[in-house]
Amino acid sequence: MSQPFYGGASYQTAANVDPNRNTLPSGGYNPQQNGYGQPGQAPGQSQQQYGQPGQGQGMPPQQQHQQQPPQQGYGQPPARGSAASQGSMSGQGHQSYAQPGMQQQQPQQPGTPQQPPQPGPPRPQQGQQPPAQTQQQQMPPSQAQAPAHHSNSTHRRYPELQQQQQQQQQGMGGSMGQPGIQQAGMEQPGMQQPGMGQPGMQQLSMQQPGMQQPGMQQPGMQQPGMGQSGANPTGMSQPGMKPPSMSQPGMPGMGQQTMQQPGAGQQGMGMQQPGMGQQGMQQPGMGQAGQQQQYGQQQPYGQSASRQQSYSQGQPGQMPYGQQPQFGAQNSQPYGNQRAKKPASKIDPDQIPSPVTVMANDQKNYDGEAARYGTLQKPAPPLASTNFVAIDEGNCTPRFLRMTCNSIPNTEELSKTSRLPLVAVVQPLAEVLPGELPTPLVDMGTDGPIRCRRCHAYINPFVQFVDGGRRYNCNLCSFTNEVSQNYFCNLDHTGRRMDIHSRQELLHGTVDFACTSQYYNRKPHAAQYVFAIDVSYAAVQSGMVSAATWTIKNMLDHFPKPEGAEKSPIKCGIVTYDKTVHFYDLRAGLSQPQMLVVADTSEVFVPLSQGLAVDVHESRDVIVQLLDNLPRMYANNRETEARLYDTVKAVREGLAPTGGRIFAFQMNKPSGEGPSVVVDRFDSKAIGTDKEPKLLKSGNEAYTEMAKEMVKVGVSCELFLFPNAFADVATLGEFSHLTGGHCYVYPKYNAATDGHKFSAELGRAISRPFGYEALMRVRASEGLRAMQYYGNFYMQNHVDMQLAGIDSDKSVLVRVHYDGAIPAGATNAYLQVAMLYTTMFGERRVRCINFQMKVVNQLSEVFRHSELDTLLNFFARKAALDMRKKTIKAIRDSVIEKASEVLSVYRKHCASTSSPGQLILPEALKLLPVYLASLLKTDLFRTGADMSIDRRAETILEVLSMPVPMSVSFVYPRLLCVQDITEDTDYSAPLPNKRVSYDRLESDKQYIIDNGLVMYLWIGTSASPEWCQAVFGVSQANQIDCHMAALPDIDTTESRSLRKLVEHVRTTRQRFLKLHVVRQRDPSEIGWNLLMVEDAGLDTMSYVDFLCYMHRQIQNQL
Repeated sequence: MSQPFYGGASYQTAANVDPNRNTLPSGGYNPQQNGYGQPGQAPGQSQQQYGQPGQGQGMPPQQQHQQQPPQQGYGQPPARGSAASQGSMSGQGHQSYAQPGMQQQQPQQPGTPQQPPQPGPPRPQQGQQPPAQTQQQQMPPSQAQAPAHHSNSTHRRYPELQQQQQQQQQGMGGSMGQPGIQQAGMEQPGMQQPGMGQPGMQQLSMQQPGMQQPGMQQPGMQQPGMGQSGANPTGMSQPGMKPPSMSQPGMPGMGQQTMQQPGAGQQGMGMQQPGMGQQGMQQPGMGQAGQQQQYGQQQPYGQSASRQQSYSQGQPGQMPYGQQPQFGAQNSQPYGNQRAKKPASKIDPDQIPSPVTVMANDQKNYDGEAARYGTLQKPAPPLASTNFVAIDEGNCTPRFLRMTCNSIPNTEELSKTSRLPLVAVVQPLAEVLPGELPTPLVDMGTDGPIRCRRCHAYINPFVQFVDGGRRYNCNLCSFTNEVSQNYFCNLDHTGRRMDIHSRQELLHGTVDFACTSQYYNRKPHAAQYVFAIDVSYAAVQSGMVSAATWTIKNMLDHFPKPEGAEKSPIKCGIVTYDKTVHFYDLRAGLSQPQMLVVADTSEVFVPLSQGLAVDVHESRDVIVQLLDNLPRMYANNRETEARLYDTVKAVREGLAPTGGRIFAFQMNKPSGEGPSVVVDRFDSKAIGTDKEPKLLKSGNEAYTEMAKEMVKVGVSCELFLFPNAFADVATLGEFSHLTGGHCYVYPKYNAATDGHKFSAELGRAISRPFGYEALMRVRASEGLRAMQYYGNFYMQNHVDMQLAGIDSDKSVLVRVHYDGAIPAGATNAYLQVAMLYTTMFGERRVRCINFQMKVVNQLSEVFRHSELDTLLNFFARKAALDMRKKTIKAIRDSVIEKASEVLSVYRKHCASTSSPGQLILPEALKLLPVYLASLLKTDLFRTGADMSIDRRAETILEVLSMPVPMSVSFVYPRLLCVQDITEDTDYSAPLPNKRVSYDRLESDKQYIIDNGLVMYLWIGTSASPEWCQAVFGVSQANQIDCHMAALPDIDTTESRSLRKLVEHVRTTRQRFLKLHVVRQRDPSEIGWNLLMVEDAGLDTMSYVDFLCYMHRQIQNQL
C-alpha cells in the first residue's frame, strides 16, 4: 500500500523521457492532514504594541455633532529640545492626523482638470543607475508660543498641557503657496488650541497633499536662478510647471493659493496622550478613568516622549507627496536589484496605522483563556487574521459568514449617507478548527425541516415562540406560524421551550437539515470523480502525465469517507485524450483495463454501458494498473492536438444521470477544428489599455454554453492548465468559473520545480469537503433584500445561485440592499443563507446559516462595528468583476473614490468638530488606506512587461471565490524574519510579523514572505558565512542557487529550523506555497519587490504618499 506522504515515492517514467524531468521533489501532499494544515487557521501575528494608552477629556456638549465612538490618535513626538507635555483627553473612536505648514487654499479654478499624484521612483534593474539624489536643506526653526486650552468638559479633568515652543520653517513660494513657512498660531505636538481640534486624540502632523516639502527642492528639479537649493523665487514657476497664474495640471485640488500671514494657520494640532511620561510610563495619579473601551477596539496609540525625532529628519526611502509619478505612467526604470535613494518624507511611517500592530493587538484579545469567541458576546468578530476558537451561541460563527456592517442603519437614507456597502461573504462549507463544534445534523423525520409558511425561512434560534409554544413568530417576515403536534413543547417562565437544549436548530446558528424526497430532483448518489488527462506529445514530455497519475494513485486510499466508515463511497473514472478521446473499462474482476477510443470527436459519446466511474475499493487493482501504465502507453505519442472541449462534453454526458466532478488536465491552448477551437487572441500590448477588458472575456461562447449545460446536471470542473505560451485562461476558465470549480495554472510547467506544488494542490482538491448540485438562496428580514452576488457560480434568475459544485475553500459574496423600511422599533435585523446540496457521500441536505445584526440610528455606531476585512474582500471582488468591462485606470479611480467617500462621510458626520487639516480615520477602518494602496499593487491591477492576460484572468477567477482570511493575506502579505524563529519556537502561538517594506529589511538577516499564493525566502547580501553553510552548504550568499526546488536537507539547527518554518507557513494557507529563493541585489529579487506593498511601485504610490493622497481626496469631498 502506498504511503500517504507523497514526496518519498517515485512514479513511472516513460523510456524515452528524461527521468529528471519526471521526478517530484522531496515532500508532497499529506492527505492525513486533509490539506496544508487546519483550514481557516490565521497566520501568526506579532505581539508588538504602539506605546501605552492615553487619557483625555471629552468635548463640550455644545460641540458634539453626534455620538462618537472611542478614538485613537497618532501623535508626532515633541520637537527636539521641547519638554514633554501633560494633558487630558478622552478616547474617541477614530484616528486623527494633522498637517503642519498647511496653506489656506482658494477653490480650484473651474475647468481645471485633476489627476492623482504620481508615485515615487521604482527600483532600477541591474545595470541601471539610480536616479540623482534630491538635495534638501532644512531651514532654521523659529520659536513661538501657543496658549493652553482649558476645557469646560464635564468629564474628569487632568492638569493642563504644558506649553511647548513651536518650530517654524522658512522658505519662499510663488503662486503655488508658501510651503516653507509655518503658520503662526499653529500648535506644536502636545498642545491644544482653545476650541480647536477633536478632543481626545493625538494627531500626526502631515504635509498638505500636493504641496512641496518646506524648504526642500522638488525631486529631479533644479530651481532656476537661485543660488540656494530648494528656494524658488517668488512668482517664478519651476521647470515643468504652469505659470503662477494657473493651477498645476493634474494635481488634485491644487488651485491658486495665496500666501498665508502669520497667525492665520491651522489650529488644533497634535496633543500628547495624558497619563504618559517618559518611555510611555504612566504619570502618577493618571489612571484609566473615563476611558470607555468598546468590544473589538484597540487602546489608543501612545507616543513615548523619549522619541525625539523631528519632522525634518523624515524617513529614508519616502518621497515628498508633491512630486509623484502619475497613475498608469510607464516608468522606464522597472524593479531591479538596485534601490534608488528617495527624498525624505515628513511623515514617520512608524506613526501611521500598521496592519502588523493592529493584528497583533487583536490577537492579544484572544490569547490564552480568552481564545474563545462567543458569537453573541461581542458586536464585532475578531479580525480574519486572528487565531480563536469560535463558539456558536445561536449566531453563526465568522467561519461561515462575515458582514461589512455588524450594526446596520435603521433607514435607507442613513445607509446611503454612510456610503458603506452592506455586504456578506458566505463560506457555506467552511471547515471548523479543533475545539469547535462540527456542524450539527438535524433530522425532523418525514415532515422535513420546519419552515415559515409566508417567506419559507427555516426555523432558527431567533424565532419567538408564543401562545404557550403553539405558535412562533418568524424573525424574517414576522408571520405567526402554527407549531405542529409533533414539534410542540411547552414554554418555561422565560418564554423558552422546555426542550431547548435538545433542539440543535434552536441553539446553533449553522446547522444541516436532513432532506426528504420532496427536496430531490433525482435520487442522490455519492459523488463521482472523473479524471480527464491530456496525453498529447507536450503533456507527456513535460512530466505532467506522470505527476497526475502518480498523485491520483496515491490518493485512492485517501478519498474522503464518512465519519466511522471504513471506505469511501466516492467513485472514480479515468479518461485520456489528444486528438481522440480514450475511455477505460475499469470494472472489478478484469485482468487489465479495457480501452475504448472515440475517434470522431464531432459526435463524441460515452461507449461504456455501466458508466464512467467505478467503486474505488472494488476496482482498485485495475485502476492502479492503468495509472502505472499510462505514462508508458503514450511515451511515443506524437499527436500535438488536445481536444479539451470534446472530452469535457463527453464526460458531462456520462455524469448527467448522477452529477459529479471533472478533474481536467490540459497542457496548452486547445487546438484543432470545429466550433470549440480557441482562437489565438494574444496581444502583448493590451495590458492596461482599453483592449484588455475584451481579452478578459470568453473568446468562444461554446465554452460558456457548455459550462451552463454542466450546471444543469450538477457537474463541476476542476481545471489544471500547464501552458508554455498564451492559453486563453479567460475562455477555458469558464468551465470552472460557472460550475463552482477552481482553475489552477502552472505556466511553463517543469516537473522538477512545479511537480511538488501540482501534486499537493491536486491532493487537496480531491480530499477537501465537497458538495454538488447545490442551490443557494439568501433571505433577509423586513426592509432588506439580497440583490447582488459575486463568485464562481451561475444564476438563471435573480434569486438563486446554482453551484454545480462547491468545496470548503470557496465563498460567495452577497450584497444586501434596502427594500422598504425596517420596522420601527426593531433592534435587530437578520440574514438566513440556505443552501440545498448533495454531500459527496450522497446525502441531500440543507445547510442553514443564520446571522443577526444590530439596528442603530447613529452613523458613529455603524462605523464602530464595521469590519474592514470583509470590506476589502468586497473591493477586490468588485474590481475583479469590473475588469471585464472597464479599463484598469477606471477601476482604480473608482475604488479610490468609493473608499474616500466612506472616510469623508465619517469625517463630516462623526468628527466635524476637528480641524480641517486633520486626517481622521474611524478606528475600525484605520487600515483602509494601506489595504487599498496594497490592493492596487496586486496582480489584479498590476501592469508591466511581465504581466500577461492569462495571469490577470487567473487572478480574477482566484479573487472571485476568495474567503475573507485569504483576501487579507493576498493584499497585505505576511513577512517573517528567519532569525526570530528557532527550532524550539512554539508554532501554536502567533509568529512575530514585520511590516512589508524594503526599508525595514536588514542585509545581515533572512526573511520569508507569502501572500497565500506564493512564498519567497530573501537572503541579504551580508548573510553570515556560518548561516549560509549551515542551511545551503555554501560559504557565501552569492553562491546560493536561486533555482532550487526545495531547501537542502542538512542536519543542522539552522536548516531544521528554517525547513520547519517553511512547512508551518504552508499549513496556514489553502494553496500550496512554492518556495522561491532570492538574493538581495540579484535579478531574482524582482518577484520579492512586487510584494513590498508599503513601498512605491512602477505606477503606484507608497503607503505614506497614498495616505496623503487619500487625505486630499477626503478634503475635496467635504
